[in-house]
Amino acid sequence: MITERPNKCNKFINVWAYKIDKKGELKLINNKPFESKKSFSNYIGLNLSTVNEYINSLKPDSKKGIYYFDSPIINEQIYSIMNNPIYLKSRKTKIFLYNTLNMKLINKKPFEFTKDAIEFLGIHAKTFYKKVDSNKAIFSNGNYYYALRQTFNSSFMNKSELKSYFLKN
Repeated sequence: MITERPNKCNKFINVWAYKIDKKGELKLINNKPFESKKSFSNYIGLNLSTVNEYINSLKPDSKKGIYYFDSPIINEQIYSIMNNPIYLKSRKTKIFLYNTLNMKLINKKPFEFTKDAIEFLGIHAKTFYKKVDSNKAIFSNGNYYYALRQTFNSSFMNKSELKSYFLKN
């Protein structure tokens, strides 16, 4: 007699995948569930064992920030995701992005969210977090930028003053 494995290991069950959009709302990807864990793992670029490890965990994957479940989520799960302190902190952190040539603030105002600054730069989040609030410039689209979580006094126009600012903070 052949018995079916429990849902966690069954690669043929549906996967409901959600992502938080730019408006801060949790949305079902493609407006429907994936037909199987295998099709979802191909979409997200993770192996099946990693999908099995994190399914239903209320933690997003590290590549695309996708939450995934083996059934539609309920209001309590939505609340847990949207009120996670780590998520809230990352959403509310303003990022001041300066061009290193003239130390002008990009867009003349800070980015409201870390994610927006990362998207503007077109770099991996891990690279961004290594360089934010450091004296290391971020190279993107032919330009160099400094990224800070707070503004600094505009009188820092020469490199030695700028470097001393970064060493103090």
